[in-house]
Amino acid sequence: MQVVKNFNQITDKDTPDIVALKRERLRNEKVCVPPNATASNAIFEINQLKYQLQRKDDTIRNLETHINIKRMLNVSPTTGSLDQQALETEVTQLKDALTSLRIQNDGYKIENANVNRRYHRTVDC
Repeated sequence: MQVVKNFNQITDKDTPDIVALKRERLRNEKVCVPPNATASNAIFEINQLKYQLQRKDDTIRNLETHINIKRMLNVSPTTGSLDQQALETEVTQLKDALTSLRIQNDGYKIENANVNRRYHRTVDC
């Protein structure tokens, strides 16, 4: 009696946990092939199983690649992003300081205009 593993179909939508469970189930499941199966049928089945296994391996590799890409995208802030945040904070502080200086300058302009007006009044008199 010949023993052949039965493969459950793994799809692109399966999560890594489901893929792991299906792999484990594949290791544990066994199907008995009747003893009167011909050699050509066995070779055909082996080739078919090899093809299915290759497709599943490709799918698993693609899923692992997607998982790795997602992990890379979800990492903590990088040095570059921290530098950018620091620069943005510094720009905000400089804008606040500039606004304060503009307000102070406007006050000096008003005070200067008042002093000039008083000076012209005293000179004209």
